[in-house]
Amino acid sequence: MKNSSGVWLFIVIVLFGMLIGNFLTELILLIPLNTLTKIFSTGFPISLRDTNFDMKIIQLTFGFVLKINIGSVLGIFLGIYLFRWVSK
Repeated sequence: MKNSSGVWLFIVIVLFGMLIGNFLTELILLIPLNTLTKIFSTGFPISLRDTNFDMKIIQLTFGFVLKINIGSVLGIFLGIYLFRWVSK
């Protein structure tokens, strides 16, 4: 049981790190420096576009988009570091 709770803790901490990284990126983008905003605004989306399941009674649509930028990558590394620090 401890192993599965450690996995969930790792996932939660890394996702939290990604959120912090995206938040910091949005704060940095408010600064009117041209070079800094270009560096932090570049990113790439990983997406699974809308997939439809039509069963005549109910129609389900699934999809997601994950936008990764430099801030979220730094947040992932911060989350991994925090997980290693917490799990000691």
